[in-house]
Amino acid sequence: MRLLPGARPFTGTKLWTPALQAQPLSAPLAADTAEPTADRTIMASAGRGKARGEAEQRAHRAAHGQVNEGLDHGDITGREWYVRLIVAAPAEKLEDAGNLLGQLADAQTGFDEHDLPELPPPEFGPFLSLVFPHPEWGQPDADYGTDYHPLSRGRQQDSWTFEIRSNDPGRDLVLSWQGPMQILARSVLVDSATGQKILAVKGSYRLGALGGGSRTFEWRYTGSSAGKRSMADE
Repeated sequence: MRLLPGARPFTGTKLWTPALQAQPLSAPLAADTAEPTADRTIMASAGRGKARGEAEQRAHRAAHGQVNEGLDHGDITGREWYVRLIVAAPAEKLEDAGNLLGQLADAQTGFDEHDLPELPPPEFGPFLSLVFPHPEWGQPDADYGTDYHPLSRGRQQDSWTFEIRSNDPGRDLVLSWQGPMQILARSVLVDSATGQKILAVKGSYRLGALGGGSRTFEWRYTGSSAGKRSMADE
């Protein structure tokens, strides 16, 4: 999912669309009050994306609206969870805030109904997008905005690969994320371009310019029984 200039930004709801209201996962982001500046073609694309995105998020809310509640208290073994990833270009007010990774009891290895396709970039105008690329799934869509795996058991580790894409390789970008602290304490972000490892408890990573049309990252999760030891040292 992506927001173009003039599209309304995420306002801090759990499911991250302007039309849905739920309990905030963390502090809301500042509202964008700028007037729309994109041309009609871009706005038409954004409108179609917004409608599709809201329908997908309504379905997610109905099925998994309570997934993360209570995860920061007690044992998380066997518990479902998700983390929200946000990539933003603050200077241009571009943001893609609708990206989810996590584990669900009924998720499958590979493609399943929880993996929602990512909309293609607009034909015209600036864009910024975070995707989970899965051409190996053999589905009509190769890129996804959500990627759920089956639940880990005990010390079983898990990982997700995603890409950040932009039409401007020099755009200054910030990647941030939100999720239960017990999950973040067991996770690390790896920047494949630099090899840098960032503890997920830090909450954000200023990656600067992509240096190309895309950049690959990996999210690593140690497993529910790994304590607060991070894979950053592995």
